[in-house]
Amino acid sequence: MIDAPPDSLPPALRHPPQSLEAPPGRRTAVWVTVALGVGGGALGYLVLGELVLGRQGLHLDMKGWGPAEWTTLGVGWLLALWLVAAIHELGHLLGARLAGWRAALWCVGPIRLDFAAGRMRLSLNRALSTWPGLAAAVPPRGRDTPSAMALVAAGGPLASLLLAAAAAWVAMGTSGWSGLAWGGIAALSGAIGLATLLPSELGGFRSDGAQLLALWRRDPGAVERLAFATLWTQSMAGVRPRDWDPDALAAASQAQADGQVALFGALMQALATLDRRDPVAARHEFERYAERLHAKGALAQVAAPFRPGLLLPVAVYLGQFVGHAAAARAWWEASSGGTVEPHARAHARAAVAWAEGRWADARVAAEEARLLGQASIDPGGWQATQADLDELLERLDAVMPSSPGR
Repeated sequence: MIDAPPDSLPPALRHPPQSLEAPPGRRTAVWVTVALGVGGGALGYLVLGELVLGRQGLHLDMKGWGPAEWTTLGVGWLLALWLVAAIHELGHLLGARLAGWRAALWCVGPIRLDFAAGRMRLSLNRALSTWPGLAAAVPPRGRDTPSAMALVAAGGPLASLLLAAAAAWVAMGTSGWSGLAWGGIAALSGAIGLATLLPSELGGFRSDGAQLLALWRRDPGAVERLAFATLWTQSMAGVRPRDWDPDALAAASQAQADGQVALFGALMQALATLDRRDPVAARHEFERYAERLHAKGALAQVAAPFRPGLLLPVAVYLGQFVGHAAAARAWWEASSGGTVEPHARAHARAAVAWAEGRWADARVAAEEARLLGQASIDPGGWQATQADLDELLERLDAVMPSSPGR
């Protein structure tokens, strides 16, 4: 065991936050958001679905349908959902292009496109949380203006509404299966366009309408959220923490208006300094991050499934880089549950085992983390984690015989 003296740690790093539970009342906001989304979808269907599918007489006689007809309808509905989501996210990228931003990521369902160095790479989208649709772009310096941000936010709903109008126009001139298909696309796209224009927030994610409203009100939090989005987009595009945009890092880590950005920004700053192997700066930034985590109501601003993952980097830092076994274990034990990449949890387990002097356990966990990380949905973050794991395995080689095959 290589436990560091208790007094060597700042108070905020000695113990994790007491509770990861959200206070009562947060659920009310979630239900209101869900109601707004359902209301937007219903409005889209009533405006376009009833108009196109009902009044134009495009309903099919479903009496006597067999498995083949119902299968065709189900598959067609899924394809229509994918199409309208794809067009919505493409609209965001087109808005970004008009704003002078660089496209970085587009994914809908199992399809993912990465844009880097002027090339487009097609791959399988392993992040199920992004299957409903996600588009990301990086603003060059001087282009992160409110007007540019508004173009990006408005691009998705506008594309959805244009698709709905075009599909409705085509559907009115056709009938049968073709009319049903185009009418369904019109209804779905119209529902998505109207629902995303409603100002709402769910799980820390703001709708396009909420972002536009914040920009119209000149909310300073909108700029802070852009800084965080820039860093997140760079990481998803394969840029490791030490190379993240320094201006975006400073803006996100010093955020005041948006508490969620302030929390994630502080973590990103800490990870960036650790990736640069600057121990003095890393100690300062991890202490500042821990203080933010301990602040009253800080964790409640983050969706419950993501809270445990906010503690794991501290457990890794305290275990692998500080050698404080007791504190590392405390943070590790508090991080159970939630939505966390498997390799991150294995890495934290290895770091705790290292600090506690359990070399064999540390090696097994580190090797497991290195294997699991190959399927990471965050290429940039994984590069830094891989370097950490390689360093840990080198340390283990120095204190114990190598395992077979190493």
